[in-house]
Amino acid sequence: MVQRHGLLMNQAVCVMSIRKYRQGFSVVYLAVLVFGSLLLSQGVANAGDADASAGSSAVRSADNNIGRSLTASEVRALDMHIFPDGAQLAAGEGSVEAGRNIYQQQCANCHGGSGEGAIAVELVGDRELLTTQFPDKGIGVYWPYVSTLFQYIQRAMPPDNPGLLTNSELYSLIGYLLHLNGLLAQSSLSNREILAEIVLPNRYGFIDQ
Repeated sequence: MVQRHGLLMNQAVCVMSIRKYRQGFSVVYLAVLVFGSLLLSQGVANAGDADASAGSSAVRSADNNIGRSLTASEVRALDMHIFPDGAQLAAGEGSVEAGRNIYQQQCANCHGGSGEGAIAVELVGDRELLTTQFPDKGIGVYWPYVSTLFQYIQRAMPPDNPGLLTNSELYSLIGYLLHLNGLLAQSSLSNREILAEIVLPNRYGFIDQ
């Protein structure tokens, strides 16, 4: 009976201890929630102040006239889109012979003396390799449209000075590249009418999705 009474007393003490622990835990948990809410509120307030400051900076930047308006010629250049059928190709004319000199001066260091590729991709490739794991992507192998070639070179080449070439120089260069790919005779001229008529070998090698 004494042992049983002692056991009952121990159980009662344990229950009371657990209740006090739970009450204490609840108090601590509540304190954490309150403290966390205060921190969150302060963080939101600070973020709001930062946004307001950023907005003020943007307004100040606009007031300081950073940058400049594009000129009419710059806007026209940005708005130029050359379509696959050659529509909107620029006026001008060049020759394959003139294109040879332009290529050697502006392109050969990166693309190789005959378009075989060097530190940049090949411009003349092997069509039999097109469907292999490492296909050639030369103009006569991979490219679908000459007009795309014109616009790409006009906007991006040479890499250190894009837009360097005049329209006539572009026509000459593209004429020479087509000649290297066996698509234009060495004695030919190059202009928008001639380029629009050329069908590159891989034009129909793409899937329309």
